[in-house]
Amino acid sequence: MQEGIVYLNGEYVEESQAKLSIFDRGFLFGDAAYDIGRTFDHKPYRWQEHIDRLFRSLKYVQIDPGLTPQEVYHITEEVLHRNLQILQPNDDFQIMWRVSRGEGMRWAEITRPTVLIHCQKIAFAAFARKYVDGSNLIIASTR
Repeated sequence: MQEGIVYLNGEYVEESQAKLSIFDRGFLFGDAAYDIGRTFDHKPYRWQEHIDRLFRSLKYVQIDPGLTPQEVYHITEEVLHRNLQILQPNDDFQIMWRVSRGEGMRWAEITRPTVLIHCQKIAFAAFARKYVDGSNLIIASTR
């Protein structure tokens, strides 16, 4: 299977070459925000709404990704474009936007956020039973 391409901190790299520091605050402390979207028929589906929600989350946790929502949208389009050859006619992608505060154990060490945009094929077969049998849902009483 062909390897996918991801966007990581300003570069498009193969999945196997995308490396995060063990000192990334998203990994260490969950100091990050993310959102997940998808494609339908290999086309973006409501990405702007997902990106807008991501930026609201980033504002709430006070992380500046160093990119505008429009730049993130265009980068996401490029990630999709670079990965389309992986898809078969009935496949689609889930798209993941992940932004952490960046690398550093102490605040003074943090120099820039980590921005990762990647996609992976949706495993429709893994969800097929849910369409037939349904799925459990729990709604937390806290926000």
